Amino acid sequence: MTEQTPVEQIPGPADAYVQHLGRLKGAVQAMREMREPDVDQLLPLVKAGTEAYEACVARIEQVTRALEGLGIEGADAAPSAGEEPGV
Repeated sequence: MTEQTPVEQIPGPADAYVQHLGRLKGAVQAMREMREPDVDQLLPLVKAGTEAYEACVARIEQVTRALEGLGIEGADAAPSAGEEPGV
């Protein structure tokens, strides 16, 4: 049996980041398009956006750790907790 590299050991589907980023962008767009604030719609959108954002950041951190494990330079260029991941 061959030994797996750290990249192959990253949990979650390979397209997880893209899916969560799409959810985040969708929530942001829906909020931008609101003509008047609707608290009944706002809370679910904020919750969905926050969950998607946290999932994106977690995925970036997982990949960053894997890249660091491979000795790839620039792996520390992941966004900090206050930055938006590609939005």
